[in-house]
Amino acid sequence: MRFKGWVPTGKPYKLKLREYDTSVGRGLIATDDPAFETTEPEPIGDDCVIIKNRVASVCGSDRWMLGYGQDARRPAGLQFGHEMVSEVIEIGKDVEGFEIGERVMPFPRFVKDDKAFAGRPGGYSELVVVEHAKKGYNLYPVPDNVSDITASMLEPLMVSFRAAANADPAPGKKAMVMGAGPIGIGCAIGLRELGVEDILILGRSRPRNELARSIDKVKPFDVMSTLDEGWQDALFEYFGEMPTQLGRGLRADIIIDAAGNPRLFEEVWNMTGMFATWSVVAVHHAEDPRVNLNRLTWTGSKLVGSPGYINEDADRVIKAMASERYDMDKMISHTFPHAELEHAIEDSLDHVKYFKVAIDYSK
Repeated sequence: MRFKGWVPTGKPYKLKLREYDTSVGRGLIATDDPAFETTEPEPIGDDCVIIKNRVASVCGSDRWMLGYGQDARRPAGLQFGHEMVSEVIEIGKDVEGFEIGERVMPFPRFVKDDKAFAGRPGGYSELVVVEHAKKGYNLYPVPDNVSDITASMLEPLMVSFRAAANADPAPGKKAMVMGAGPIGIGCAIGLRELGVEDILILGRSRPRNELARSIDKVKPFDVMSTLDEGWQDALFEYFGEMPTQLGRGLRADIIIDAAGNPRLFEEVWNMTGMFATWSVVAVHHAEDPRVNLNRLTWTGSKLVGSPGYINEDADRVIKAMASERYDMDKMISHTFPHAELEHAIEDSLDHVKYFKVAIDYSK
């Protein structure tokens, strides 16, 4: 079965749209490796399914290739893309529980048997062969009331929900999310799903903040901009303050860093109150923030990282999607056809015009 897929090609950054066959290399990858051009055709495994991508959303990490051409998770010549919603078009004889045409959301870590493909199962390829296909493991059914646009964001929302779960959420706690991008909004949704009602999203862009405010249709999120004069004092007015051995501290129980801004991290870190939990999900590409460890010691706070997600995060995200409480479709601001992926990734760097972009395979 023939299909087209995008692969990155070395430095400088460039993408190439190539054509492949699911029978070559058992269709496990899309690659421009010459060895695969001469590989003898071999049927896919009996425990595999072939899925056809419907919508793929563009991850911010895919933009890292700009100026670099590849990274450890996206080596030159191999397919990439890990946020997608698909439909089943072929089922191996040993696979149970799937139907042709059924919409599914891939769990990227387990799409391929080779875990090196966890970050690039093939969201930017028309077709993907899923190994050891099993519901609730590497493929999740899409609820009927969930759109393709929302379903394509399962992966980034799992990242966000894991960051929220790592922050020790509980009813009655007060939380702040730094960053009003897709991951930050996802963290706020994750916290609310885990019982936290009082949530402030601290962002820079006012349009993004207003988008963040409107996502929860039942109880809008509170937002604040770091462009506002005196935002630091406004944080103390919002959360209240408490004394610490290093000065006044915020009465915020949870702080999630989804911004990745070293200066913002340092400034808010030095406001940390007693027994707060910090969950860091942002990737800091610029100079790392300076962390005053005395603040950690003398406030009894916790600083934890959030490296990914697990299957139970998928269950929570899908429940939130199906609840219809959150207007998640708003998080995709623009869609592009598959043939224009390169333009989509480049254009998405404009954070003023674009929030999150998606590839619509029907276009």
